[in-house]
Amino acid sequence: KEDNYLIRPRFDPDDSAMKTQTKFPGHVCTGTESMRHALNEVLVHRDNNASMMQARLYIDCAECTVIQADGMIFSTPTGSTAYNISAGGSLISPTVPCIALTPICPHTLSFRPVVVSDETMVHIEIPKNARYDAVVSFDGKNQIELKKGDVVEILKCPYPVPTFKSSKFNIEWFKALGDKFNWNQREVQKPFEPQTPNQ
Repeated sequence: KEDNYLIRPRFDPDDSAMKTQTKFPGHVCTGTESMRHALNEVLVHRDNNASMMQARLYIDCAECTVIQADGMIFSTPTGSTAYNISAGGSLISPTVPCIALTPICPHTLSFRPVVVSDETMVHIEIPKNARYDAVVSFDGKNQIELKKGDVVEILKCPYPVPTFKSSKFNIEWFKALGDKFNWNQREVQKPFEPQTPNQ
């Protein structure tokens, strides 16, 4: 049986005050049926297990890599300033339609965060030979245990979510970065003092 999950990123299709956000449905192949929603991220992680999580990552139905880490964050642009950035992921403008894939404490330093189009179909499979099961959660809630052989699917959903803003998304977003994160706020480098002929 399949569970349906929705991820809602902040996506700006125009410059009007009313915005339309896309969202992503997903499926988790477990033994129950239910629906979940997430505004920020879907998190697959090792839960309380002592060893790292192992999972296969598929991009557009082709196996991409084997995740060996404490977990993996699949973030919307809205969620890029939440758990995603704490794990070393990139800040993403709300006008960029994408999914951020950010590993949590990966076993290899070369396993860096990546950003893919929101048209991408993402699957995460817990291998049957993995040491432990895993857990999936949605904005830190609605936790579901993933048994060996379970598969999580994340993909774009055709149903938009309307939102209202007082200004353009990019203008508001960059202002918030400065106000909330002190983004790149530092003393400006002073110019060299003019030299005299004797120096």
